[in-house]
Amino acid sequence: MGQNIINQLLLRLLQQHQLDHQVYTAPDSISLTEDWIHRTSPEHTLTSIAALKDRTGIVIAVFPENQSIQLDKLNKTLRRRLEFIPADRFEAFLSAFQPENGPSKINDQTTKIIIDEASSSQDLLCLELPQQRVLQTTPEAIEQIPCTVLIGSSFSSLEQPESNEADAFSSLYVRNQIKDITSLPAMPDTARKLLAIRNSSNSTLQQINRCISQDPALAALIIRYANSAMFGMKGKINDLNDAIFRVLGFDGTLHLALGLALGKPFKLEEQGQLSRMNFWQRSVYTASLAQKLALEIPKKYRPQPGLAYLAGLLHDIGYLLLADQFEPTYKQLNKLATANSTVAISALEQLFLGVHHAELGQMLLQNWNLPNEVIIATRFHHDPNYTGLYNEYANLILLADRLLKSHDLAYADNDEIPHDLCVRLKLDEEQIYAVMDEVIQGDETLRGMASKLSA
Repeated sequence: MGQNIINQLLLRLLQQHQLDHQVYTAPDSISLTEDWIHRTSPEHTLTSIAALKDRTGIVIAVFPENQSIQLDKLNKTLRRRLEFIPADRFEAFLSAFQPENGPSKINDQTTKIIIDEASSSQDLLCLELPQQRVLQTTPEAIEQIPCTVLIGSSFSSLEQPESNEADAFSSLYVRNQIKDITSLPAMPDTARKLLAIRNSSNSTLQQINRCISQDPALAALIIRYANSAMFGMKGKINDLNDAIFRVLGFDGTLHLALGLALGKPFKLEEQGQLSRMNFWQRSVYTASLAQKLALEIPKKYRPQPGLAYLAGLLHDIGYLLLADQFEPTYKQLNKLATANSTVAISALEQLFLGVHHAELGQMLLQNWNLPNEVIIATRFHHDPNYTGLYNEYANLILLADRLLKSHDLAYADNDEIPHDLCVRLKLDEEQIYAVMDEVIQGDETLRGMASKLSA
């Protein structure tokens, strides 16, 4: 079966969804035996597709024409057992995508398109079609086909070199090695002291002040936060004592300082969706919004605002553990998340790693003996249906994340606000959006904090 027959699949998908493409036919003067496409199209734009299938569904792979698919690598990358659709079955498969048959039978749950990194970086893709025709389209047009479209991974090659790159995406790589982790990162000294203060029944504001004062960078961050417009304080807060006594109080200062201190030992990349700045910016905003939302909840049901702040600051800490324990995997996930910015990162994690950052975060926070409320919030902050123990903290973080998603300030799966969630938290729509506006007004302060944390 000729490659030009297979390439018709992409043409039919583009036609059915009215996506950008052009089809050119060879002039009459061109012989049927003449290699017209290679004479008229730049070599780097020449593209092929392959249709593969397993029990999970269909994968349509897009890759450079002069390369071959490394099936083992593709299967490791997707955690699948794909096989090429046999020639004797392809015509029947292709008929399902005939334009005259109405909407295609593509199932966005079971069909995926994956574009090789070498092809996704091109401005134009050219595919040979039957009858001396050429299809021209773009990676951007293919990304708009209504199914999961993944880019940024390399699964084809001119040769067949051995590579460990795909192993980093195997679910066995991360999932099986989690149980083998024998040395989780130690809790930073300042954080350990602050946790001891929190767990003591005789703790005082003076003890917190002394502990934080030993870490000038941490003290500066707390003073910066106390000066945020969210608190509406008249006059400038110039020292730690004022920040503690006039603005934040015992609970607020303790949990703010604890969260900031816990993240200090970890390093992330400078660029990408999971970069240092992006991570800390999202953490700081979620923490601040969760704290403010907690204060709006009727006192009878209200979670501790300081603890809500701590939960917000640490809810994505699983990414920090991933970077610490599985650095190559973290870098590849960052690369894929950046290339596939319209796909929820949590979906990419499950697809490529077989483990969710919430699970990794739970493991780390349990090892550090943090409050159960924070551990639960970290583990279930992507689950809108969680109603178990300490659900108010998990629900609060999910709400804050989804509110911030519309401002590109959260890793939430989407920005939908479930009505049942608001009912459980005893919050109405007017309240949550008013609080959201207050937090956004503190933009300069929060971005400054994130910048310092990511430095």
